[in-house]
Amino acid sequence: LGVTHLRESGDLEAARTEFATLLSLAHRCRFNYLAMQSHTCLGLTALRVGDLIAVRDACLAATAIAADHGWATSIWSAAAGAMLGFTELKRAEPADAARLAAAASESNIAKALPALRFALEVIQGAATHDRGDRMEGLSHMQQARSDLGDKPAAPLVLAAAALLEARAALQLGHLAAARTVRSWLADRIGDCAELDLMR
Repeated sequence: LGVTHLRESGDLEAARTEFATLLSLAHRCRFNYLAMQSHTCLGLTALRVGDLIAVRDACLAATAIAADHGWATSIWSAAAGAMLGFTELKRAEPADAARLAAAASESNIAKALPALRFALEVIQGAATHDRGDRMEGLSHMQQARSDLGDKPAAPLVLAAAALLEARAALQLGHLAAARTVRSWLADRIGDCAELDLMR
């Protein structure tokens, strides 16, 4: 039900309530895998509203459970790792962001899911840029976008990736590259606040 609220109705508060209820049940019954899933879904819900502190807390809990139980290669751990990597970028910790994204990229599930692989590659590219190798970082993000092609990905992921790439392009003075990623985002998801920000 929480996933339905998250995907279809857009009722984030209802989704958060459902995931929190599931997490409470998981803790009471010692359903550790369900707890990992619930933490990851709570992180995703927090990401949708821009609460990066809650994202980080939830995803740290999810990845800790995954590490304790040998589930580090699961989709839930990889997704939590991607969100953690994004929060570390926002905390100006690019080395941690790169480490988290690289670790999540090692899972077979990340390699098999184009949207997740795209997110992880963009995080690694942004981290490379922020650590000082700006041109290499921008190229990495551009390649990730090219590799994604027209495969589906959540609008939230596409918008976040486009903002990171456009910022890198602008910092390098590559206005054409910034315009290209802005046009790409417009083609993929239509009008959005991120496009206004890029303009």
